[in-house]
Amino acid sequence: DDQVEALMQGQQLDSISANTGERAGERAHERPVEQSLSFLDIIAFDNDSKQSRQSKQDQGRAVVSPGSAKAPPEAAAAACPTSAEYEQRINQVARRIFDPTTLGDLNELKTKYNCDIQRTSDPIKYVKLALDVDDKDPYTSYITPDAFAKFMKAQKGEVVGVGVEFVMPTAADDKTGKNPPLIVQSFDGTNARGRGLQPGDQVLAIDGKDMQGKSWRDGASALGGADHTPVKLRILRDGMVRDVVLTRTSEEPANVSTEMVDGKFAHIKVRNFMTDDTSTQIEQAVIDNPDAKGYILDLRHNSGGLLHQAFTSASVFMNDGKVATIKTRLDSDPAHPLYETDVYRIGKDGITKTINDQKPLPYFQRHPDRVDKPVVVLVDQGTASAAEILAGALKDSDGAFVVGTPTFGKGIGQTVFPDAFNNGATKVTTFRYYTPSGFWPGDGHDSRIGLQPN
Repeated sequence: DDQVEALMQGQQLDSISANTGERAGERAHERPVEQSLSFLDIIAFDNDSKQSRQSKQDQGRAVVSPGSAKAPPEAAAAACPTSAEYEQRINQVARRIFDPTTLGDLNELKTKYNCDIQRTSDPIKYVKLALDVDDKDPYTSYITPDAFAKFMKAQKGEVVGVGVEFVMPTAADDKTGKNPPLIVQSFDGTNARGRGLQPGDQVLAIDGKDMQGKSWRDGASALGGADHTPVKLRILRDGMVRDVVLTRTSEEPANVSTEMVDGKFAHIKVRNFMTDDTSTQIEQAVIDNPDAKGYILDLRHNSGGLLHQAFTSASVFMNDGKVATIKTRLDSDPAHPLYETDVYRIGKDGITKTINDQKPLPYFQRHPDRVDKPVVVLVDQGTASAAEILAGALKDSDGAFVVGTPTFGKGIGQTVFPDAFNNGATKVTTFRYYTPSGFWPGDGHDSRIGLQPN
């Protein structure tokens, strides 16, 4: 949904951990000893319009200032007064983003919109434009206060929707720049949702808005609205066009659901890792099925979420072993960026974090190892970020058998930095993660490899 709308309002770029990090630990009964960064790795492919990089650059060149015929040339922009508010936010992102070169010429970016910034609200407007259009990292972005409020509600599981998910674009589609039709991937079966839909339905329009060639995020945004209001989807199935009316509701389906397969195997479906209690729900699903001969952990179309939930979820299945290695950008000069390498491991006493080969430090409490039976992990092209971390950890460190298609390939993560002055936030790509074997799934856009199934 647009709760993952991009994030950029960073006046205070210290950390989200002072607020949401501690609350997450309290709600999940997992108190982090040290949490300098609270990672929130969200799948948000290609900010807003899902344009190609060239078209994003074209759009940037076409921006005009209020009342002007065309944007001023670079020399004129440099001569216009500098906006300290705009420049400060760009500097803060440059000091945290994993690869500062994705911002291009930093000095040029800091002065590009000088002549356009004329009103009080303009600095934020053009910071968003700079991060959405000018930089080459589609995951570093700005989120408005309204969208950030929705984002925080999503973390708590408070979301209004219609229970419809769309197919993710394949890596091949992304590399060729194709725009596949918006396809229904799945829907939940509650009375208010998903009525009259089938997986594979092509969505032509939502409430009259053309969806041809649009992204899954465009579709999710169009489905948004107030609780208990109708939304009409025009779909194409078997050559026939039909309209389906759904009702928006805040009655969120379970994030983790379980059913027995053939009376032998517990099938545990995890929708995402956005809520603080996901790992607790997974643990309960295992406890509720003690007679299962094995477990099928279904991470298909799971777009990720909270990093620590991937780790604690792994502890339900693992007694001991490495879960991930993360290389994180430190707050440092963009011309000479500094990094930290952290190794996360599950042990009998909890989850530890080893910084730059130093002594392991306590990181999070673990769940008891509940599983001593075979585990199969289901993945597909929609399995991303935190879900990829969990799948990779179980495959490399616990001998789980991974079945499906290559995953999305988002081996990067973002940190959310709330803006204390504007109630928005900045979402910045700050780290890369590697599976226990050292495999990097890719950058989620230009270089997508994905976790390879067995």
